[in-house]
Amino acid sequence: MVNDRTTLVFQACSSNPMSHLVSLVLEHCPQITAEAVQPLLAQENELEYLALNHCQEIYRRDYEQMLKYVKKHKYLVQIYWH
Repeated sequence: MVNDRTTLVFQACSSNPMSHLVSLVLEHCPQITAEAVQPLLAQENELEYLALNHCQEIYRRDYEQMLKYVKKHKYLVQIYWH
């Protein structure tokens, strides 16, 4: 489900590729979805650490899909979710 916050993240990623992003911690973000996070994983950046703590719209299946995506593309990023 694409919501206003997801759209905002898509727009931010489009206008600023965040190529030097190394670490991102999202905590208690009830409307952030996996769809919003995916562009950050797909972009060329230096992301090494992504924590998704208590984000109610990110589910275990989303987390597992992110791990598979990172492994498939051989990205060196650690993803934490709970």
